[in-house]
Amino acid sequence: MAGMSPINWISRTFLRDRFYFPNLRLSYIWIIWLAFLLGTLVPSHGNSSNAPLQVMVTIPPQKYIVEQIGGSLVKVTTFVPESADPHSFEPTPRIINQLKNTQLFVAVGTLNVERKWLPRFQKMFPHLIVLSMAQALYKETTTTKRAPIFAPEGINPHIWLSPPIVLIHSRALYSVLIKFLPNNVETLEKNTLSWCHRLAQIDLECIKAFAPYQNRAFLVYHPAWFHFARAYDLIQLSVEKEGKNPGQKELAKLIRKISKNNIKTLFVQSKPAPVTAQRLAKQLGLNIRTLNPLSYDWCDIITKAKEAFTQ
Repeated sequence: MAGMSPINWISRTFLRDRFYFPNLRLSYIWIIWLAFLLGTLVPSHGNSSNAPLQVMVTIPPQKYIVEQIGGSLVKVTTFVPESADPHSFEPTPRIINQLKNTQLFVAVGTLNVERKWLPRFQKMFPHLIVLSMAQALYKETTTTKRAPIFAPEGINPHIWLSPPIVLIHSRALYSVLIKFLPNNVETLEKNTLSWCHRLAQIDLECIKAFAPYQNRAFLVYHPAWFHFARAYDLIQLSVEKEGKNPGQKELAKLIRKISKNNIKTLFVQSKPAPVTAQRLAKQLGLNIRTLNPLSYDWCDIITKAKEAFTQ
């Protein structure tokens, strides 16, 4: 990132990235303006005490991201634990009770568990302010109307695995946090710049690593790496589709693609691997490796993905 300002990096990444939402057609100019607009749309909710700001996030990688910016100024809890499946998770009474004191909920904005529960939580706890990662991808945001919390249905939900998307979300997150913590702007700004610099380094490392492998295909059981693949011109092949195992025709088509692309590894989220994954691996002589997109350490997730998909 030598000699490259944060704004220039935003421009470069979104000029390079394909558009994530086909019906929204973002341009990099809109992204730059969006970073400013998101900072002006949220009313002040200043935290008058010295206690940390109570924040809840949907999944563990978001906890890591919020803590990089908020540091000791925030206390972050996770709605869906790392060991749980966010596609089928049901909150416990203890988690719901924690929302009584939660001031900010940072959502992904693409998960069904959020679509089901967040509207209920907003009615139960009117004080709760919600920011979502998906909001950073709408160009329709204006000074009089905030972007929707939820992304359009049908979008691959795993947007937190794209470094360019995380950068834009981080800028929006900073803009919200300074509304809650107006006496700590200098600290938040320092943390945000440091975090964005780290994001830029990770992104550029990925660009360099994947440059010789453009349009290379990799195989996963669950299609979590779609946005990561799009950011770096890779092709994700997945066993599951819309949460279901493939039928015979779909499986035969997938096997042909695996053979055509000379794929030797099948990535799963956790062990033991699903039975369907084990059978496919045995049939085709594939190695099974674990790559968990829900781990707490976001940087470690992306680094492991970079290493895994270049081998």
